[in-house]
Amino acid sequence: MQQLVPESRHARRYRSALTAFVALVALGLAATPALAQQGPGGRRMLSPDERLAQLTEQLDLTDEQAAQMKPIIDEQSKKQQELFESASGDRATMRAEMTKLMEETDKQYAEVLTEEQMSKYREMRQERMRQGRPPPPQGSR
Repeated sequence: MQQLVPESRHARRYRSALTAFVALVALGLAATPALAQQGPGGRRMLSPDERLAQLTEQLDLTDEQAAQMKPIIDEQSKKQQELFESASGDRATMRAEMTKLMEETDKQYAEVLTEEQMSKYREMRQERMRQGRPPPPQGSR
């Protein structure tokens, strides 16, 4: 029978480096979908469905209100993503366009929400700003 030769120090290092490289590549591939949903500052953006679920819970939306809010949130999310992709690093322009989009969305929210819900929504927005998160749509106060 053939006797196995002990693995050389060089071979062990090579195998360790190769294993580390493969693990890093796998980690990078796994992170790609998460990075695709990041907004400004590397923060994760909620999907439209996650945003609707969050607002439904926090504002106690009725089924009818949730159904009315869904197309508003979907459209706002689509436009927001387009702004992020087309900004090309011009933060001032993106900020102005985002403010405009937020004001438009806020007006649409006001048509669906009660005064009490709208007031609570504004409080939630202020809290998000204090925590350093980008605020959801804003408008008349």
